[in-house]
Amino acid sequence: MINKIYKIKDFIEALDNSGMLMGTDMWGSYAETEVTNLTFDSRKVTPGTLFIAKGVHFKEEYLFSSLEKGAVAYISDRIIAGREKYIAVNDIRGAMALISRMFYCDPQTDLTTFAVTGTKGKTTTCYYLKEILDTYAADTSTRECGFMSTIDTYDGIERFESTNTTPESPDVWRHFYNAVKSGIENYVVEVSAQALKYQRVEGVTFNVAGFTNIDNDHISEVEHPTFEDYFYSKLKLFDNCRVACVNTDDPKCGIMLDYINGRVPVITFGFNEGDTIYCKSIETLPDGIYFDVVTPLWERRMKITMPGEFNVKNALCAIAMTYAVGIPPESMGKALAVARTAGRMQVFKSEDEKVIVIVDYAHNKNSFETLCEYVCRTYPDRKKIACFGLHGSKSQNRREEVGKIVGACCDYAVICEKDPADEPFEKIAREITVHLEALGCPFDVEELRGDAIRRAVFADIGESVIMFAGRGAETHVIRKGAVLHYPSDIETTIKALGEYDAEVAAKKASV
Repeated sequence: MINKIYKIKDFIEALDNSGMLMGTDMWGSYAETEVTNLTFDSRKVTPGTLFIAKGVHFKEEYLFSSLEKGAVAYISDRIIAGREKYIAVNDIRGAMALISRMFYCDPQTDLTTFAVTGTKGKTTTCYYLKEILDTYAADTSTRECGFMSTIDTYDGIERFESTNTTPESPDVWRHFYNAVKSGIENYVVEVSAQALKYQRVEGVTFNVAGFTNIDNDHISEVEHPTFEDYFYSKLKLFDNCRVACVNTDDPKCGIMLDYINGRVPVITFGFNEGDTIYCKSIETLPDGIYFDVVTPLWERRMKITMPGEFNVKNALCAIAMTYAVGIPPESMGKALAVARTAGRMQVFKSEDEKVIVIVDYAHNKNSFETLCEYVCRTYPDRKKIACFGLHGSKSQNRREEVGKIVGACCDYAVICEKDPADEPFEKIAREITVHLEALGCPFDVEELRGDAIRRAVFADIGESVIMFAGRGAETHVIRKGAVLHYPSDIETTIKALGEYDAEVAAKKASV
């Protein structure tokens, strides 16, 4: 990676050459001004910043604040009256991706990058990937891999809980830059359909791209108006990769392969003997799920400890992606046997084992179907309780879909908040509970998740299994554009079960 300090004129020239430049007043000697920072967040502006004015929530006051803090220019798809130092473009997202890649000196050239997309399983697959790559790194005395996912982010310098599945392009390139600077060689990125649709990973050529599956989700006026828009947004991942890994068990596999059309090498994975990498048998034992993997170069028995046979498919995707870059099966097997995702299918029990709580990130139709199927199969004689909330301001179709799934599966439900965003919690809850009522599923509404899980734990409807879904290990909530601290579902579950155990013990002591 070559470190270079760019000047305003360099970005103007690049935008002009790309056909995105509409106009600027940044001519003459001022165009020689060096740019030392790049951001779209006015709170992060320092002297020498090139500020990006973008987004539906953008306010002119953010620009005024940035210029006062020392921004040397701003890029926008509109000229803001009375504000000079502008660079006007006809595609703000394309421009943001282009200049971000420039500013951070295209660090991907010194990384091996892995991208995972899909409707469900992509976060777990990313964690399987990370564990395999980190295990191999430990065996070869190299650095822990970089990571961008729904849950957390690590780039060798920064480590924090994520608020977006895939961040905006300036952050993507900054994390790549930090990773190279830190000596990291591998980077795993969870890529959402929104990220692909809105050019957050524009300009990135991933060494390996994996597609777990596709189904209806994120269909709304503010995300994807149709399934076709959602699907083809995800397919864009194959426009910028060197190897594609495709799940042949997905009904849309043929469309994926037709889209790739031989442009890059393809590794298929699944349960079909014709796949490049396939699983020929599965056995569930008390200590984990064992499965036999066959590849063109080796055959090996693998094990995962995360519950649910559906996770075998996620493991197969991770195996295919690391097989593509030559990771040995020994590292894969060692990693998968210990790989866990905090807040994903984590099981907690009361001391008397009357109450079991499964904490999971389930938040859409597919993940709730998978969770409910697993619970019904594993705990057939227990009462089923769902304690959950759904996003506000997007994916409104989930309220009907998940409401019907829970209503058909559960004996009781408690509705609470997840990320209400700009919608009133009461409205979100009402649009879920109408479907519970239609199916005769009793329910209560408790806005705060701590109160909700406590109500579920103390429901006293016999031996129960509670699906506490939506947040897992996340410690934030999004309300009206603000990201606020919020106890994780793991923390609140442990607290509620502790209170339950104390009450049971007190009752025994009083007898």
